[in-house]
Amino acid sequence: MSVYTCRRCEYSAPSLWEGKCPQCKGLYRAYKVGADTTEQKNRSTFAAAATSTTVYVPTGIEGLDYVLSGGLVAGNVVLFGGFRGSGKSTLWVQALDSLSARRKVLYASSEQSAEGVGQIARRVGACNDKVIALGNQSRIEDTIAIVKEERIFCTVYDSLQKYTSNQSSGSPGSAQQGTAVASAIKEDCRTRNVCAIVINQMARSGELRGGTDVEHDLDTVAVLAYPQANDEDAPGDETDGIRLLVVDKNRSGSENLRSYFRMTEVGALERVEKKSKIIDISKGKYRRHD
Repeated sequence: MSVYTCRRCEYSAPSLWEGKCPQCKGLYRAYKVGADTTEQKNRSTFAAAATSTTVYVPTGIEGLDYVLSGGLVAGNVVLFGGFRGSGKSTLWVQALDSLSARRKVLYASSEQSAEGVGQIARRVGACNDKVIALGNQSRIEDTIAIVKEERIFCTVYDSLQKYTSNQSSGSPGSAQQGTAVASAIKEDCRTRNVCAIVINQMARSGELRGGTDVEHDLDTVAVLAYPQANDEDAPGDETDGIRLLVVDKNRSGSENLRSYFRMTEVGALERVEKKSKIIDISKGKYRRHD
């Protein structure tokens, strides 16, 4: 069990006091000694939980931080879906490049080599030696072991369909494997109070692959797609390279916030303003770009 101890007189108490130390009356900060049990960490009251404040860590990509209600949240996992070619990897390469100035980050790809990830970084002008790139990953437990050893704060796992877990006998891309891989990532984030992004593909029907259990289990679900033809808020059309980024679920912020991006000539994504101030849209209706 943990206790709080005064830095001046060593007075200890099971809970943190407000203002002056009850014993020496000094205004010195207390420090925490010992570890909470799992039961203590998972226990609270409505009143205590309601007063807690969510701390957002901005990625530095304005449109991305907007739809995430301010940025990433330590302990949370973002499921980031989109059609093939929509720019999912590109956006997160840009985000990690920006975030690396303040936090330790890593991009782990199960779909291409580290050199392949580096080519994306070179294309968008995101070449720096602070972002760690892992390529040709397969077992999620092996990747998480590296992430722990490197003490990474934010990891992008690209993508859910190609990763497998020792905890499942299903084939890569199956619902069983998707659930097991997502659970392993979530456990690491909760235990170490770090964050992760799990890139996921969308089927032609507009549904995320990997099973609905993954969507229910993870904290945030965001989708990068193409605006529908009748989207009056879109600042252009598919010929302009416009992408729509929307959050369908966010346990640490607002839902249905959206941003628009344009694919530039060099293949980077840049935010463009929407036509109106409307932010609410119907869920689950995305158009596939053929």
